[in-house]
Amino acid sequence: MLNIKLKNKISKNLINQWTILWKKSQNANFFNSPYWFLSCVNAFNIKQYSVFCGYYNDNLCIVFPTIYGKKYFVKSLMSPGKKYLDKSTLLFDDSHGNSVNYFLAHIAKSHNIFIAETIYAQMHIYKNKKYCCHEFASDNPFIDLTKDPFGHLKNKQKNSIKNKIRQNRNLLEFKLITPKYEDIKTIIHIESQSYKSIVNKDIFNLEEAKNLFLEICKYSKNARIAILYFKNKPIAHLFGLSYKETFMAYHMAYHNDYRKIVPGKIILFYLLTTIKKKGYKIFDFSRGASLLKSQFTEHSIKQYNVYLTNSMFVCYYWRLILNSKQLIKDSKTLIKQLYSKIHIAI
Repeated sequence: MLNIKLKNKISKNLINQWTILWKKSQNANFFNSPYWFLSCVNAFNIKQYSVFCGYYNDNLCIVFPTIYGKKYFVKSLMSPGKKYLDKSTLLFDDSHGNSVNYFLAHIAKSHNIFIAETIYAQMHIYKNKKYCCHEFASDNPFIDLTKDPFGHLKNKQKNSIKNKIRQNRNLLEFKLITPKYEDIKTIIHIESQSYKSIVNKDIFNLEEAKNLFLEICKYSKNARIAILYFKNKPIAHLFGLSYKETFMAYHMAYHNDYRKIVPGKIILFYLLTTIKKKGYKIFDFSRGASLLKSQFTEHSIKQYNVYLTNSMFVCYYWRLILNSKQLIKDSKTLIKQLYSKIHIAI
C-alpha cells in the first residue's frame, strides 16, 4: 500500500532519499531533482511549500514538490520555477508508475493541481482522471548523439561553420567548465551585449534570474558553461544542465557585434563534438522552437500542461478557458493563411 506524506520542511534525510530516487529513475530530469527545488526556494525566497512524498515499505518512490499559486484565478498547487521551469517536477520510480494515479488522485481530493511541461510519454498517467484537462505547452527539440550530431545540418551550413572556424582558428577558443560565481557574471555580460538585450528579451535584467543561476551553481554539480572566446574575449555562452546521459542547453546568448562570425553556431559545433566524445547520448535544446534549433535537428518531444481537480465546476471552467485560448489561436492562424493567399493573388 502506498503511504503518502506531506512535508512542509526539507530535512537532510529527505534530500538524500530524493537524490537516490532521482539517480535511479528513468523519468529523471534536472527539474524534478532536489537541486532545482532548493535553487528555487532560495532564488525566489519561497517561505511556504508542500512536498508530497509517496512511500512503499518506507522507501521513497514518488516526489511532487509544489507551491501555492493561481491558475486562471483558481488557487492551485503548482511546481516552483515560474517561467524558468522547463519540464515537469513530478518524479517517480518506474517500477511504481501505476501508483502515480493513486498518488495524484489522493492529492486532488483536497487540492487543485497544475502540472506544467509534462512529456507526451507520461500523459497516460492522467488518461482516466475524471476531472482532468490538458493543453499543448511546447515542443522540445533534441539531437540524438548516438548518431552524427550534424546529420540534419545542411552541407552548405556545415561548410560555412567550418570555414568560419578555419578562418579564425588562431583567434577562437572554446571552453566547457563547471561554473563559478565569476562565470555567471561573464554570461550576464554576454547577454547584455546580445540581440536579446536590444529587443528586451534578456532574462538577466531580472534579479531573480541572476539569483536562480547562482543558486543552481551552488547546489548542483550538474551545471556546465560552454564559453566561446574571440581574441581572449568571451563572445558567446551556453549554460547547460547535465543529467543521466543528457546534456541540456538551458540558456545561450552571443555578443551581437560578432554576429558575422556566427558565434551561436560555432559554440554549438564545438559543444556537440565535445559532449559526444564524453559519452552523452542526448542533446536537449530545451523547450521552444527556433530557426537555429530547426537547422540542427528535426526531432522533438511534445510537452503538455495538465490540470487536475476534484471539482466539476473548476474542471469545466478550466476547459472553457483552454478551449477559448485554442479558438483564438486557430483564428489567428486562419487569418494569417487568408491574408497570405490574398496577398499572393494580388
